[in-house]
Amino acid sequence: RCAKFRFCPLSRDVMMSRLTEISTKEGFDLDPSVADSLMTVSGGDMRKAITLLQNTHVLYGKNLDADKVSAAAAVLPDKCIEELLLACRSNS
Repeated sequence: RCAKFRFCPLSRDVMMSRLTEISTKEGFDLDPSVADSLMTVSGGDMRKAITLLQNTHVLYGKNLDADKVSAAAAVLPDKCIEELLLACRSNS
């Protein structure tokens, strides 16, 4: 048998602190916009955020930005979604 554990999302302050600590120990600075992207995409799940940070770092190195986080997570950036909605509204 297996037990399912459900955890509440962590606060942004707690996640920011831990992600910053991890990046510092790994030898790079975590830009606040990158941390914000990690927290948004992970939905408050620290394991997802750490895994995404690792994957993004492996793919792109130390020069991370929010677009690279979105690409690593296979998430469309907000700008892309906004452009799509505008195109749909304009019927073009």
